[in-house]
Parts: sequence; C-alpha cells; structure tokens
Amino acid sequence: MNTTISQYRRLLKKLLAIEDERGKLGLRFDSSLIDHLPQSPGVYRIFEAGAAWNKSVYVGQSKVRTLRQRVKQHRDRPASSGAELKKWIETSGRATNAVTFFRNNCRVQFVVLDDTVAAAWGLENGEVARSLFEAFAIAVLRPVYNYGRWKSIYR
Repeated sequence: MNTTISQYRRLLKKLLAIEDERGKLGLRFDSSLIDHLPQSPGVYRIFEAGAAWNKSVYVGQSKVRTLRQRVKQHRDRPASSGAELKKWIETSGRATNAVTFFRNNCRVQFVVLDDTVAAAWGLENGEVARSLFEAFAIAVLRPVYNYGRWKSIYR
C-alpha cells in the first residue's frame, strides 16, 4: 500500500510540474492547447492561472478518448462539463459564461497514464490506473467542480 501511495505522490508531483514553453505552470486554454496534448490517455487538471496548487477547478481523466480529445471537449464546450461547474463560474463573478472563463482564465496540466504505466504499477490496464490516480488527485487537490459534485465523500 505504501508503494502505491508513493507512486501516486510522484505522479501528482509530475502532474503539478507541467509547464508551458515560457516556464509558466500549465498550458493555456487557447487554440494552441490541442497541439501540445498527446494522443494518449491520461489524467488532467484544469486550474485558474496563478492559482495555488490546491486551487483546482476540475480533475478528470480520458477514459475512451485521448487527452487531446477530452481536454478539447472542455475547451470547446465547457458547459457540457456540468451544470454545477457552469453555475459556479457564473455566480462567482469570474466570467459571464463558461467558455469565456475557460479560455481567458484557465490552464491545463496532464500526465499520460496508459497500459505501459499501469503494467509498471502491477495493474491490469491503464483504465484502472487512471481511475485510481484520478480519485487520488481529487482527494488531494479537492477541485471546486469535483468537490461540489461529491461533497459527501469529503465529509
């Protein structure tokens, strides 16, 4: 168990360290974002630019889709991410709508978690590894959207 937690901690540090070409944390949520995302499955974090590491908006995983496809979906249609997230954005005064908020204020960090990584962890497949790491990242980072949806888990 300690080995697994140590692996998750190392992976979380890797996730939180992703920088753009200018050395800023995360990748901008603009049109160039898609070119920087891999065609591989993984776990990602969306956060407001300049926010502390523990101030995430959302943590998710690409299940069937690649990171590129899944994050593009958030960028192009953030309202489809959920009514709770849309409500939080609009009532917080951060933006008039979710699209504007994501494109103007957010950045993305990601880590590839495929079958190769899963095998190194002794897990059957990447989908299991992604689900377990996503749950760990949500528990540690307590992102606004995930936390709002699953408050009962955190009590």
